[in-house]
Amino acid sequence: MDIPFPDECEVSVINADLTEIVPIERRCDTLLNVKCPGGPYTMIIESQLEEDSRKVLIVICQKPGTARWAREPKTIGLSDRPTSVLYPIVLGPDNVPAIMDRSEAARDVVLAAFSAITHGTSRRVNATTLGSSPSSPRWV
Repeated sequence: MDIPFPDECEVSVINADLTEIVPIERRCDTLLNVKCPGGPYTMIIESQLEEDSRKVLIVICQKPGTARWAREPKTIGLSDRPTSVLYPIVLGPDNVPAIMDRSEAARDVVLAAFSAITHGTSRRVNATTLGSSPSSPRWV
């Protein structure tokens, strides 16, 4: 295969069930943790039996600096032999508007949800903004 692999590596199988308590199920076929002198690697092994263009990677950030970093191309693979370059879609407080009006949130619930997540640590806006009392000055 002409792929050098260090002799001094420790490889262990990781539980491939990526399911969380939330009802979204995430699984991969095999998840490996590889420790070697060049650094630790996590290998996600997934077989794709059919074409599926519905899969999209979206990264959600609450800090503008993290969002800028996440928008940079990410090389996947060994440092001297990358296998692909990832260009994720990144949502952050710098490109998702702060939705603070209930009528605006009602018009686009998905955008309002992304707004609440990306601005969740903001002093000006947080995830509870839209839950404020309608009698508060914000809604008048």
